Amino acid sequence: MPSPQRKDWSPVPNRTEKGAPVSRRNGAREPFSVPGLRGQAEAALLARAAPSVTGRGDLLIDAGERALHELRVHQIELEMQNEELRRRQVELHVANMRYLDLYDLAPVGYCTLSEGGQILQVNQTAASLLGMERNALVTLPFTRFVLSDDMDSYYLMCRALLKTGQSQHAELRMVRQGAMAFWAEMACNVSQGADGAPVLRLVLCDISERKRAEAEQARSDARYRALFSSIDEGFCLVDMVFDADDQPVECRLVEANSSFVQQTGLVDAQGKNLCELALLHDLPWFNVLGSVALTGQAVRFERCAESSKRWYDVHAFRCDPAQAHQVAVLLRDITERRARESEREKHRLELEEQVEGRTRQFLDLYDQAPCGYHSLGLDGVITRINKTGLALLGYTGQEVVGQDIADFMTPESARIFQAAFDRLLQTGSSRNLDLDFICKDGAIRPCLMNSDLVAGVARELPLIQSTLVDISERKLHAQRLELALMGADLGLWDQQIVSGELHLSARAFALLGYQEGEIGPRMSDYDKLVHPDDEPTRDAAFNAIKTGEVPYYRTEYRLRHKEGHWVWVRSQGRIVARDEHARPVRAAGTLQDISQERQLQQEGADLLQRIESLIAGFGKLPEPPPPPVHGHQPTAIGAREMQVLQLIAAGCTSAEVGERLHISASTAATHRRNLMRKLDLHSTAELTRYAVAHQLIAS
Repeated sequence: MPSPQRKDWSPVPNRTEKGAPVSRRNGAREPFSVPGLRGQAEAALLARAAPSVTGRGDLLIDAGERALHELRVHQIELEMQNEELRRRQVELHVANMRYLDLYDLAPVGYCTLSEGGQILQVNQTAASLLGMERNALVTLPFTRFVLSDDMDSYYLMCRALLKTGQSQHAELRMVRQGAMAFWAEMACNVSQGADGAPVLRLVLCDISERKRAEAEQARSDARYRALFSSIDEGFCLVDMVFDADDQPVECRLVEANSSFVQQTGLVDAQGKNLCELALLHDLPWFNVLGSVALTGQAVRFERCAESSKRWYDVHAFRCDPAQAHQVAVLLRDITERRARESEREKHRLELEEQVEGRTRQFLDLYDQAPCGYHSLGLDGVITRINKTGLALLGYTGQEVVGQDIADFMTPESARIFQAAFDRLLQTGSSRNLDLDFICKDGAIRPCLMNSDLVAGVARELPLIQSTLVDISERKLHAQRLELALMGADLGLWDQQIVSGELHLSARAFALLGYQEGEIGPRMSDYDKLVHPDDEPTRDAAFNAIKTGEVPYYRTEYRLRHKEGHWVWVRSQGRIVARDEHARPVRAAGTLQDISQERQLQQEGADLLQRIESLIAGFGKLPEPPPPPVHGHQPTAIGAREMQVLQLIAAGCTSAEVGERLHISASTAATHRRNLMRKLDLHSTAELTRYAVAHQLIAS
């Protein structure tokens, strides 16, 4: 009969011959007993038997089968013993690993030394503390890692340990490999090694942080003592004694500094009951200090000692929770301060009277100010307005307050105001807002508005404070200036030197063929239009007025027209604002189109060169016949036009003609055009030849 194959199975609980489970002690299984092991083996054999077998008596038919049965039971017993052995080996391995983990990963360093001080074994924590690998530390002398200044303490500890056999303790400075020294707490005992020789077992712990904390505590104590002795305030510690009903009965002085003695006059009072001294009779210290000791709540008060007529500022508190009945007292003589406060109170009352008077003056100034003042809510509703503002619009206060300010503007100004108002709420200010207001009588009044967002006072919401300035006269003058500039064919420029912003008038844009805003608002945008050959001359002239070498700026250069051609301009100006260090911050001036003047100058220069050549060759060549005059006689020219013709033939520009004849340059240019039209001439050179041919100028 073949033996049954081994199957995976879990051992059933160990039982005795009577079927009771195997006893356990402290959670560990007891070794198998022989009767119990055989019973388990027979039970396992029955479990492996074929299902058709119903009982043990049927299996044991003869002696051979009984022997086979015994062998199988024995085989199962051996298997169960092997299984138990493997389980015990696993448990032993797990316990060993736990020990190794506990040893290596312990939060303190373990180190085993020989009697001579050589390292025999260390754990991982000790190796980390010493800054070396574990294997490299073996056989090294432990003194290699002890700071030389603490070597004597180490030797004394080892000697006492070997002599007495009792555990020793020390705090030493040790040197980590490749690092600075650190403080270590060392506990050491002695035992016998495997060979019977004594070995030293050390426990190391890095206490550098604790040492630093102790040093800091020592410094703190020193500072406390220095502060205790040097502060101007009187300081003392008192012990409060209570009866069974928690009523204070004694107050004994524990410690006091020199300032306390000086301010109170209590000499040699340490250890005495302060209830017997006059100071506590004058001031309600006794009950107050008792309350502080019981509740732990600090108190502060100012009282006058009737006996000395001195005022004291007293601050009492419980400084150490571990000593609940000990109270600290800070005392300061404030007699002089109280006298000053009394004097200040007198001055305060006087100032309040003055402030009330100034407030009335301010309100008068507010109402009678030369400009309008008003306050707006965050919704644009008028909350306050002065009399000047009301006079500008012609309304009464009841008609204006509580109304939206945009309701008093023209539709276009209301749109501009709303856009600026949204920015004002974000940036906090709005400057030079040009708005048209509708007066009560229907008239339109232009005003300049400046606004600021200010914080509310005493929990009030923020509000907007604005000024209104009537700019009707200014606008009239600006219109007149614009007309004057238009008549003189001049454009305006205004440059912020620091920020690089540039403002050009509408005429300045038109000179170059642009609409307003088509040229960027920066000076760098304008510089892109300057002819490269003219940039050095222009920059040199502008730098001259910036440095103060010359008071005025005047230069001529070319600018690129929108259509692509170059336009000659004459730029004039000056520095109009400087900062506190005399550095220029703003410049302004005019811009004039001189392209035609430049062309005439060029033609005049060419003609003058020809005349000079003609004069230089006079008498050498036959006189050329006079040019045709197209049938026009000088008598067809007026007296003023004759003067203009003579000056043009002499090489004068329109500006120079105007200066000599005391007329404007534009008038001189008009006379020149009329001369060309009357004489059917088309250039300054032809005018000059005409004047020479008719002997209107001397040859």
